Amino acid sequence: MDRKIKGFKAANVVSAFTETGTDGSWNDIDAPRNAPAKSPLLHLDKVAFHSSFYLYEVALDQSVTLTHPAIAGGSAGKEGFWSGATNMLTWEIFGRVDKTDHLLLAHGLPYTPLVMVAYQDTMVVAGTIVQNETAGTRFVGVSADASNVYLTAVGYSSDLTLAAVNRTYRVLVFRTPAPDPLLPLFSGDASGFQFGRGMVNSSADYLRRDTSSSPLDMDLGQTIDIGNGGARVVTGGNVQTDQFYSGSFAGSAFIPVNV
Repeated sequence: MDRKIKGFKAANVVSAFTETGTDGSWNDIDAPRNAPAKSPLLHLDKVAFHSSFYLYEVALDQSVTLTHPAIAGGSAGKEGFWSGATNMLTWEIFGRVDKTDHLLLAHGLPYTPLVMVAYQDTMVVAGTIVQNETAGTRFVGVSADASNVYLTAVGYSSDLTLAAVNRTYRVLVFRTPAPDPLLPLFSGDASGFQFGRGMVNSSADYLRRDTSSSPLDMDLGQTIDIGNGGARVVTGGNVQTDQFYSGSFAGSAFIPVNV
């Protein structure tokens, strides 16, 4: 494979790729031969690296402990009448539901970033179970806006009170890089290097593929299944099942990643 490493100043691009042919100038990003550098998403089979790819540069990596409040148990009696008022039907509704939005952290970036959160070596996806017992179950999900990262918890109790619990979450916030016009297209010395005018910098930490066991996994398919009024969540091969679930969901393939 005859792979080239080229830099194109006007486009702030550095890329390692296989040319599509020999048409056009070798250093013109608009030349047909350099199409993988100009439009990498259309030529992924020919691109080994591109400075414009999103490389998950870590802006924040910290642990946050939250207290999830207790959810009171209880039951409410109901009754009604059959037609003719000759027979009475009674039933009970057990427990309560609570939704709480927790502030995980203020990220300090001037935009809404991508984030990842892990709990007990499991990636937090929408519906991750962080408390599961006879008294009830608590699910969480993650969101972010231009200022903060949040964790939303939804829990339900039975006739018993679902106890308050402390849970510790690892929060990763990723910076969206932009080219710095004051930097050269490529530069480096014994202490480090950068290219793409700072789009990639060896002094930064990046998310990477991890062949060992990792609490962070990029799932490649469905992560949650609902059956019999219950849920099963499978992420990174870790299985969480609440007490009402009935089914056989096994999850999907995944890619282990870490910093």
